[in-house]
Amino acid sequence: MVFFEFGYDSRLDDYQIVKGVHSGSAEAVKMEVFSLKGNTWRTIQVIAPTTVSRLEPTSLNNGVLHWLSKVNDPCKKSVIVSVDLAEDKFLEMTPVPDYIPKDTRIYIKVLGDCLYVYAIDTVYWEAWIVEGSGTKASWTRLFKYCSNPTVFVWTECSLQILWVSKNGNILLNTDGWELVLYNPKEQTLKQYRVPNDGDDGFLATAYMETLVSPNAPDGSIIE
Repeated sequence: MVFFEFGYDSRLDDYQIVKGVHSGSAEAVKMEVFSLKGNTWRTIQVIAPTTVSRLEPTSLNNGVLHWLSKVNDPCKKSVIVSVDLAEDKFLEMTPVPDYIPKDTRIYIKVLGDCLYVYAIDTVYWEAWIVEGSGTKASWTRLFKYCSNPTVFVWTECSLQILWVSKNGNILLNTDGWELVLYNPKEQTLKQYRVPNDGDDGFLATAYMETLVSPNAPDGSIIE
């Protein structure tokens, strides 16, 4: 399986593109990392923990690549696997806590400097902020929401967190069909249909405006 990720590493002050390949029968994960500052590709190969059985979608946060993975033990839940690209090594795996329901769909998302884990069921959804890894990881609940199925049905879509605003409101993408603004304090939803003439839905992402050009060799501001 192949994955691609793009992110900024503040430790190296560099933007990176990561391409990864993982064989379902092998423990090795081969990654090619492009450095925007150096304009070069490098190849690293790291050995995955032996319990990891498959890769899920990845998230890159400050030079550390994260993904959710199932483990070989059916009694255990998913774990967060993390690779430090600067040191080319795996960090300690972080198990998903028992208080997150086992039968929910679980996803991860990086927004700013935070790693989010969110679980989705038919009319149930909650999100957590994860800090640290392994046994030192701390989990803080962002919100928990239960919906009337006649108002907002999640079984037919895959929710994605697009952004968490300073006032706590959360912008969601419902699998490319509409945007939803959720207010966790008032437990309210506002749905916004995005005009689309096709049948495939839309793609959405969050970005930060900047005056610094990634093409400038010294990171200077474009006038």
